[in-house]
Amino acid sequence: MIPSRPILSSVTNEKAVRRIEQAFTQCLMQHEGCPRSKVNLLPSRVIDVEAMCLRETEEREAGTYAALSYCWGGDQLVKTTHANIRSKRRGIALEALPRTLQDAVQVCVQLKIRYLWIDALCIIQDDENDVAREISQMGLIYNRATLVIAASRAKSVYDGFLADIGVHPQEAIMLPARFSTACEGKIGILEVPRESSGTEPLNQRGWAYQEISLASRALIYTNGGIIWQCNAIFDRLAFDGIQMGSHPSEDLVVVTKECKAGTLQRVEWDQLVRIYALRSLTNLDDRLEALAGIAAITAPLWDSKYYAGLWRHDMESQLGWRLDNGAFLHDRNWRGLQAPSWSWASVNGPVCNVVRFVRSETPRGAKIISCDVTPAHPENSFGRVLSGRLTIEAFIVQARYADPSWLADTCMDFDAAHAKEEELDEIWCLVLGCAPDNGMGTDGVPQWDGLLLSCLPDKTFKRVGHFRQDLDREFWIDDEVSFDEYYTELEDEHSIGAEAIFPAEGSRRTVVIV
Repeated sequence: MIPSRPILSSVTNEKAVRRIEQAFTQCLMQHEGCPRSKVNLLPSRVIDVEAMCLRETEEREAGTYAALSYCWGGDQLVKTTHANIRSKRRGIALEALPRTLQDAVQVCVQLKIRYLWIDALCIIQDDENDVAREISQMGLIYNRATLVIAASRAKSVYDGFLADIGVHPQEAIMLPARFSTACEGKIGILEVPRESSGTEPLNQRGWAYQEISLASRALIYTNGGIIWQCNAIFDRLAFDGIQMGSHPSEDLVVVTKECKAGTLQRVEWDQLVRIYALRSLTNLDDRLEALAGIAAITAPLWDSKYYAGLWRHDMESQLGWRLDNGAFLHDRNWRGLQAPSWSWASVNGPVCNVVRFVRSETPRGAKIISCDVTPAHPENSFGRVLSGRLTIEAFIVQARYADPSWLADTCMDFDAAHAKEEELDEIWCLVLGCAPDNGMGTDGVPQWDGLLLSCLPDKTFKRVGHFRQDLDREFWIDDEVSFDEYYTELEDEHSIGAEAIFPAEGSRRTVVIV
């Protein structure tokens, strides 16, 4: 028997609990943007909160379930393995569960949601194939759930999220109140922020990004109270402390509607990856894995192939990502991850300019010939990859260091430590395209935009950074011609290094980047 306990323990009467339950039911039935059906396909395993046991479902079995989004806080002492799965099928002692899992069960009981999905219990954690298979379904699991319960305030699975919210009396405005002829007292008024804070533990975790973003409905338990989020509410959600004007499922274009790849998607993917890359992962090789759910749902909507974090329909532009030096000013010793060097997932750190608005269709722009990636698990083609080969046709020249003056018009962003002067002769420059605006504000100076590469012994190349090369600044500013007019008149644009002509006649070639 599960003890009756309110959604917030500070709510102690049955009437208040019923009001919360009624509000939840009303949201399900009346919000026009929410799916009408409360029944959906169940995940392969769920926790039956009535019988308190692990249940393996039938193929395409329908039901109502909630999914938990929470911080593990390290390896889990309570998890499903091959050794204990049979005992968990027979029963799970509620008191033996960590506090956060107990609280999630309690919420389901109160809201009369029979099934609950928790990754630590519903995935066989010591079975690599089962983990890969279930991770490939996580986008659908969170998207199809009747409700996502987000333990935003809990740092670990042992903290729980239903405890009273700590309020300092001095923060409240106290007013006298009369509740009946025989009962008088004071009532306190507190300011509650509308947006969630980036300091909430769950908002700093990489895996949680897609879990909340893909939720049709979510109860988010923060240190400032409960936030309700659903497809019908457009102005309650904030990304990492920044107030947004719409629900994330609109931002990510994962709602059920016709959607074609285009400019809008470029902006959305750029925003998505930049916000996601600010979050932390316990296992750094999960960089692609923790975003696989969003990619899997987005792919059919955009009708595009996905290669290690980049989309085929816009790949020439998306190759122009760079590390965001302004996000973290400390150690830049990035560790190489399990991703090809041309993918933003190959670096451990925040990235920006994930989509550069370069004119790759110009005569001197790059052209993707082919791309092949080898997934770590065939069951999850959107997750971790073992290798990737990108064949690209572009202008490519070897950098030459001749005079420091060229640095005034060139910005070189290396993915790791800065290259030394004597190492610059080993660097190659590949032009992705030409950007009409350097992205730095109002000056509108056009630039060449491209990759810094190193040549490997097998004659393939590896990305080592990104460069932006201003075109003739003096000519551009003084004559005030349009970009198109200026572009057609360019003949001998100066390269990185005063001795090179860039892009040089005859320097267009086909190369492989790994």
